[in-house]
Amino acid sequence: MTYSDETGIIELELSDGKRTTVALADIERDIPMSPIMESKYIWLLENEPTTLAELFLSGKLEDFLVWHEKSSNDQETDMRKWLTQRYSPEKARMLAREYMMYES
Repeated sequence: MTYSDETGIIELELSDGKRTTVALADIERDIPMSPIMESKYIWLLENEPTTLAELFLSGKLEDFLVWHEKSSNDQETDMRKWLTQRYSPEKARMLAREYMMYES
C-alpha cells in the first residue's frame, strides 16, 4: 500500500494480486461529512490508509463514519448525564465536549 500526500491517491494491492487506486477527492466528493465524520476520516487517512481504502472500495465507508458519529454523540450524551450528577448542566456540557474534543 502506498499513499501520496501530493496526489491524494492511495494505491493498494487487492487479495487477488490486482492493484487499484483510490482518489481522496472521490471520497470527499461522494460522502458528505460532518465535523466528527471528517475527523475520523482524517484519522483513518493518517493512521490506517489501507483500512480507509478498503472501506471505501467495499461501499462501507459512509456507514462506518455515520456509526462513528453516532457513537461519539452517544458517548458525549452519556458523559454529560454522568457529569450532571456532580456539576451544573452547563459545566457538565462544557466538560463533556472538551473531553470528546481531545479524546475522540
